[in-house]
Amino acid sequence: MPVLVGGKKPKKPKIKGEWLAIGLGLPALLIVGAIAYVRDTNLEAQDTVPTPVAAPAPVESPVSAASPVPVASPTPEVSPPAPEVHQGIGVSRAAIQSVFEDPEVGFVFEEPALAQGQPRIMGTAPNQIALIELIGPPDNLTSAGILIGVPIDNNEAIAQNAAYTLGFLQVAVPGWTDGGDWLVRNLDAIHQGRARQASTVFGDKRIELVSLTEIGMVSLSVEPAQN
Repeated sequence: MPVLVGGKKPKKPKIKGEWLAIGLGLPALLIVGAIAYVRDTNLEAQDTVPTPVAAPAPVESPVSAASPVPVASPTPEVSPPAPEVHQGIGVSRAAIQSVFEDPEVGFVFEEPALAQGQPRIMGTAPNQIALIELIGPPDNLTSAGILIGVPIDNNEAIAQNAAYTLGFLQVAVPGWTDGGDWLVRNLDAIHQGRARQASTVFGDKRIELVSLTEIGMVSLSVEPAQN
């Protein structure tokens, strides 16, 4: 047990190398042993004539190969996708809407909404069994169609809807002089059960007539021929 001198604990002599061992985090037992060894060596050196001893070659601490620091690859610049360009049918919304909104025809059109990123407007006939759909920019529609009901017990409604369809075809495909004959011929084939679909191309437009027998309706659509 250390003896107090003058009320103070004697200072422990600092041995060269002690701070290094502590700094390296060596076990305390090894640190004490190293200090005792250095003290004994110093006492023996006082009784003997010192013999020149070559300084030991410096020992380099092994250096572990550092793992290479991964270098992040530069992030490629991604250009925003180009806006999708839709080909039109060369007919404006107003050209069709104005004909069917006429008081003598009486279709009622809703406010435009979006359908797959494009403006879409719907119009309903007074008999509630004919519907017009116009899709695309107002000045150049990308698609136009009419859906008509074919009630088997109402010949007047069938005739009226056929007239709607013929008028629609004349406005949506202007200049097609044989369009009326094509429409009547294929409507008869559908009505008689001889066909369920007919299509043709006039200029840059594709016209398609389809029977939807499951719901008792027929659709006529006009789209760009290249779509």
